[in-house]
Amino acid sequence: MIQTLTKDDIQKSLQDLGCSPKQIQELVDDFENHQFQFLFRYLQKKRFEILDEVHQKQKKIDHLDYLIYTLKNIQD
Repeated sequence: MIQTLTKDDIQKSLQDLGCSPKQIQELVDDFENHQFQFLFRYLQKKRFEILDEVHQKQKKIDHLDYLIYTLKNIQD
């Protein structure tokens, strides 16, 4: 089944992603004008940025885990 997106769906999603009001308006305009390639490129770029943040956070978690593990072993 193909789902459709409304202008409001796009606007809400872009707000949730933290886009500026100007970005939202430009991308919603692209959506309304069926310029999906611009919206698609933006969403892909945003996805890569968020994924990079996830990887950076994972490295910090790994480092913390190592420190916790090492400290526990020192106490034993």
